[in-house]
Amino acid sequence: MSKQSTKETKDNGTTGIEMLAGVIPPVHVNLIVQITPGHDGQESHGLPTATIESLMAQEPKLLKWLASNHNHQVGFIADPVGSLAKAGIKLPLEALATLRRLHEDKAAANVLPPGVKLASLSTSVGKDSKPVPKGQAKESQGSLRHSRAKGRK
Repeated sequence: MSKQSTKETKDNGTTGIEMLAGVIPPVHVNLIVQITPGHDGQESHGLPTATIESLMAQEPKLLKWLASNHNHQVGFIADPVGSLAKAGIKLPLEALATLRRLHEDKAAANVLPPGVKLASLSTSVGKDSKPVPKGQAKESQGSLRHSRAKGRK
């Protein structure tokens, strides 16, 4: 008589018994971000009209800077306020402080939940741009693969 194991492993490395016990299997996310021009005008997020108008006037400069380098796009996602200065966008210190506060207020909601790992990040800039589909991404087209995110090339 052969002995069968009650510990069958699923494809993700989590056993059936572990799943029954409530262990959450790892989830890998492929994130696609498209940075587009424009402001819907519906929400000011507490920004004065003058600040919004100033940002809109400088938007072409920012989009050109973002489109010039994938690292600029990733940096903008991680630290949009810091990226404004790097792109040469000029705003009053009060407006920058408001933007930073708004970003920090939403930062907690932008964190991946426990057990979720970022497998890839694909970015694009512009109204008509298309993020590179999974499996077709190349670094020159705006893709950050999980292995590169961990410091491996």
